[in-house]
Amino acid sequence: MVAYPWSCPKARAPEVCDSAMLGKLEHKFKEGIFIMPKVYYLESSDGFIVTKCKGYPGKLTKNQYLELLGGKSLELTVKRWNRSLRASKIQIQRGIPYQLSPTFKKRVKILNNGLWQKTAPVLGQPRTKAPIELP
Repeated sequence: MVAYPWSCPKARAPEVCDSAMLGKLEHKFKEGIFIMPKVYYLESSDGFIVTKCKGYPGKLTKNQYLELLGGKSLELTVKRWNRSLRASKIQIQRGIPYQLSPTFKKRVKILNNGLWQKTAPVLGQPRTKAPIELP
C-alpha cells in the first residue's frame, strides 16, 4: 500500500492522522493549459512541468498545446509494435501518422469573441458539435 502525505493509512483511525498533512499544497502553478479531458500542460512557479496527452506516447511542447487550444489539429507520427506468438515475431512500425484534434463527443465548445472560453454538455436532438458563439 502506498501512503501519500495527504492520505491516512487504512489501518489508522481518522482522528490519528495529522491534520497539518491533510490538504497540503504540493505545488504552486503559474500556468495551466487544459485542452480536453486527459490532455493538459501545467507549469509550476519553480519551473517544474507536468504534461499529459492521452493516446499519444510522446511529449508535446507548450506551443503544440497552445495550437490545440486554438482549435488546430496536430499531425504527428508514432511508433507502434505488434507481436504474434503464433508466428513468433515482433513487428515494429515507425512513422505511423497520428492526428490529434481537440474534439469532444459529449460536449460543445462555447466561444466568446472567437476565443474558446468553456464547454457545455450537448443536450437535445440533433446533437451538434459546432461551437456556440456567445453574444
